[in-house]
Amino acid sequence: MRNAGRTNPDRVFYLAVRDEVYADIFDEPIAKILVEDYKVHIVLFQLEQEVIFKWIPWSNTGS
Repeated sequence: MRNAGRTNPDRVFYLAVRDEVYADIFDEPIAKILVEDYKVHIVLFQLEQEVIFKWIPWSNTGS
Protein backbone atom coordinates (compact mmCIF):
# COMPACT_ATOMS: atom_id res chain seq x y z
CA MET A 1 0.00 0.00 0.00
CA ARG A 2 2.96 2.25 0.68
CA ASN A 3 3.86 2.71 -2.98
CA ALA A 4 0.34 2.35 -4.41
CA GLY A 5 0.28 6.02 -5.42
CA ARG A 6 3.51 5.58 -7.34
CA THR A 7 2.58 2.39 -9.14
CA ASN A 8 -1.11 3.29 -9.63
CA PRO A 9 -1.16 7.07 -9.99
CA ASP A 10 -4.81 7.08 -11.12
CA ARG A 11 -5.98 5.40 -7.93
CA VAL A 12 -7.76 7.64 -5.42
CA PHE A 13 -7.53 6.83 -1.73
CA TYR A 14 -10.19 7.81 0.79
CA LEU A 15 -9.81 8.13 4.56
CA ALA A 16 -12.76 6.40 6.27
CA VAL A 17 -14.00 8.47 9.20
CA ARG A 18 -16.83 7.75 11.59
CA ASP A 19 -19.53 10.43 11.42
CA GLU A 20 -19.13 11.40 15.09
CA VAL A 21 -15.36 11.80 14.72
CA TYR A 22 -15.81 13.93 11.63
CA ALA A 23 -18.27 16.21 13.48
CA ASP A 24 -15.84 16.60 16.40
CA ILE A 25 -12.49 16.90 14.66
CA PHE A 26 -12.84 17.87 11.02
CA ASP A 27 -14.64 21.12 11.80
CA GLU A 28 -11.50 22.39 13.55
CA PRO A 29 -9.20 24.78 11.65
CA ILE A 30 -6.17 22.46 11.97
CA ALA A 31 -8.09 19.58 10.39
CA LYS A 32 -9.14 21.79 7.49
CA ILE A 33 -5.50 22.77 6.94
CA LEU A 34 -4.37 19.12 6.96
CA VAL A 35 -7.10 18.11 4.50
CA GLU A 36 -6.10 20.98 2.22
CA ASP A 37 -2.33 20.39 2.48
CA TYR A 38 -2.50 16.63 2.01
CA LYS A 39 -5.46 16.63 -0.40
CA VAL A 40 -7.36 14.10 1.69
CA HIS A 41 -10.50 12.45 0.31
CA ILE A 42 -12.91 11.37 3.04
CA VAL A 43 -15.70 8.83 3.25
CA LEU A 44 -18.08 9.12 6.22
CA PHE A 45 -19.69 6.08 7.77
CA GLN A 46 -22.13 5.32 10.57
CA LEU A 47 -20.80 2.54 12.74
CA GLU A 48 -24.07 1.36 14.25
CA GLN A 49 -25.88 1.08 10.90
CA GLU A 50 -22.71 -0.15 9.15
CA VAL A 51 -23.33 2.21 6.24
CA ILE A 52 -21.31 4.69 4.22
CA PHE A 53 -23.40 7.80 3.86
CA LYS A 54 -21.18 10.48 2.36
CA TRP A 55 -18.18 10.70 0.02
CA ILE A 56 -16.19 13.92 0.30
CA PRO A 57 -13.62 14.31 -2.46
CA TRP A 58 -10.80 16.75 -1.84
CA SER A 59 -11.45 20.13 -3.33
CA ASN A 60 -9.38 23.29 -3.47
CA THR A 61 -12.47 25.51 -3.51
CA GLY A 62 -12.19 26.24 0.21
CA SER A 63 -15.65 24.90 0.98
